[in-house]
Amino acid sequence: MRKGIVELCEENNCFDNWEVYLDGKETSRIKKNLNYMSEDEKFETILTAAKILSNCPSPNSSGGKKTGLAIGKIQSGKTSNFISLMALAFDNNYNIIVVFGGTKNNLLSQTEERIRKMFDIDNNKRDDRDVVVLSTTNKFDSISPEQLNRMYNSGRKIIIVALKHQKHIKNVKSYITDANLDKKPILLIDDEGDQASLNAKVLHNEKTVIYNELLQLKDGLNHVCFISITATPQANLLIDTIDSLSPDFCQLVEPGKEYTGGSMFHGDNQDFYVIELPEDETEMLEGDGVPESFYNSLGVFFVGSIIRKFRNDGKNHVMLIHPSQKKFDHKEVEKKVNLILENWLNSSEQDHSENGYQKLSEYLKYGYDELSRTVDDMPEFQLILDNINDQLNDSRVLVVNSDKNTDIDYYKTRNIIIVGGNLVERGLTINDLAVTYIVRRSKSRANADVVEQRARWFGYRKKYFDLCRVYCTKQIKEDFSNLLSHEDDIWGWIKYCKKNNIRIKDMPRLFELDNNLNPTRKAVVPNVDEIKFGIWTEQKKININKNYLLELNNAWNDLLSKYEYNDVTYGNLTHRKYIKIPLSDINAIISKYYINDIGFNYKYPYAVEQRNIQDGANPCVTVLKMRIKSGEERSFDDNNSITSNLMQGHSQNRYISDPLYYPGDRYICLNETQLQIHLVHPRIKDTVLSDIIIPMIAFYSPVTNAKRIIGRL
Repeated sequence: MRKGIVELCEENNCFDNWEVYLDGKETSRIKKNLNYMSEDEKFETILTAAKILSNCPSPNSSGGKKTGLAIGKIQSGKTSNFISLMALAFDNNYNIIVVFGGTKNNLLSQTEERIRKMFDIDNNKRDDRDVVVLSTTNKFDSISPEQLNRMYNSGRKIIIVALKHQKHIKNVKSYITDANLDKKPILLIDDEGDQASLNAKVLHNEKTVIYNELLQLKDGLNHVCFISITATPQANLLIDTIDSLSPDFCQLVEPGKEYTGGSMFHGDNQDFYVIELPEDETEMLEGDGVPESFYNSLGVFFVGSIIRKFRNDGKNHVMLIHPSQKKFDHKEVEKKVNLILENWLNSSEQDHSENGYQKLSEYLKYGYDELSRTVDDMPEFQLILDNINDQLNDSRVLVVNSDKNTDIDYYKTRNIIIVGGNLVERGLTINDLAVTYIVRRSKSRANADVVEQRARWFGYRKKYFDLCRVYCTKQIKEDFSNLLSHEDDIWGWIKYCKKNNIRIKDMPRLFELDNNLNPTRKAVVPNVDEIKFGIWTEQKKININKNYLLELNNAWNDLLSKYEYNDVTYGNLTHRKYIKIPLSDINAIISKYYINDIGFNYKYPYAVEQRNIQDGANPCVTVLKMRIKSGEERSFDDNNSITSNLMQGHSQNRYISDPLYYPGDRYICLNETQLQIHLVHPRIKDTVLSDIIIPMIAFYSPVTNAKRIIGRL
């Protein structure tokens, strides 16, 4: 690699980027330690990190404050990317980096250990002491602020790994300030930046404590970039853009070629890898019972382990059971699974005619047949039976929750069955995971970001992907299938903005999302707009001010006079039809005349326009001037609200076969995005104002690639 970022501006969207040095000592060290990546993947990782850094305030400037957002995929190696970012930052004069590594000590320890390993600290591979790592959970006060200042001025690079907790954040701020380093270039990296960092008291006009401390820290620094790292950016993108933690720039972190994520598990071939749990069977937590599907999943797990052994794959083989968030439930499931393993082990040593051995053989045969659907190199089934005793002996059950140490010892046994709840939903990396059994899901409309974080089965599993299975409820299966298009939509918008030189602050926050899901928790984003396609929105109120109506009628006439039309008869009524009218022109009139006290959902046509733009379609509509020859009368109350239906229904006394049958306003041109302009003479208190024509509107867009759009408009 060489100095310069010519490549970083290829999308013509470098608003204030600066030149990043790519060949520094720490960057070279990280590249060397990314030994599990190909050279191309290393290059892309460093390049992506450089793009992020180039958007931060230049370390050679007098100061500046920015917020960035780096979006990766679940279990895709985001940690490698932000550690690469740290190395680049050190090589480019950002010599203080604070990493908020999670809300739990065990997750923080996992992050700190990874950082130390990648920077060759404590492993005797460094020939210098240029980089020092401090932790707010481990003797943080053993180095005084004065010592920290001397370390900085002597040229050392400082990493502070901090718990995402108000006390720890406050300590970091005091430490940096007391060391007189608050005016130096500082990088703040917020791992899992959508969790706990954002304000969850927006509705009450208050600030949550962690959010407030992060703001105090950022605001107290003169030369800083705050970078959130996450795979679920819904909250970060949907908070108010004036929020200090709303991103000024955004970078997508593409996964490596070996990544197996949503499209692999939940795409077109999901029925090969995702097994739907029967709705009528006993649940894992019901009394002493164990569902038949769980025995089957264990059969798949152990058959897969034996196949990996025959492939000379010496790595672990891991199963995850996700029954509940309650720790008591984890202990109960642990007991049940241990009892099953003990029974299976005893059965594997029985005579082949014994009932226990026969039952074990049935579950293994299920696993064998199930994996035969995706595995090309299946051994003879007898070999599975011959090897099951060894695999059962080399297995253990492990509970992972906040009461337990989450450092998974992968060396004690080859086969590991993990039981867990919240801790296995976010941040915790589970190596060599092959089989997942998950039943936990909110019974109400779930949050998309929370659901997506449960996908611990995503990751770099391509070498044994044919052995992977997910056992889950029908709703969980549907959720993840629906989340595919949602995630693609978010990434698509960001790519569109980069390509078209649109700042992230100005990006339309409009994302496709299934009806069964909310984007994120309402405490953080309380006011999310929801637009459903395939429905009509109609004007409910009128303004009878003559000057307003004169302007409004002139606006419509001026626009439509530029286009040809046809008078089209539907049954016994005639409408004037204009085609291919730019939706931007329609929205310009709507935004001027149909927003204030009109009772019209103006956000619907705006959302349709933005969706068409992102989809590469020309956002045009069909305009119908309804009943062009006669106009129509409608009744209104004292508040100028319509008391009857704006849109006329179908002919009541005619058969559909009758040439004069009218299908109704709602059923005309349903395959087209359309605006109907109803030329209304208002009837108020039984008096028809025949000298007044009010262009009342109704809008419709068919369901194309999206049924429901959520966002901020």
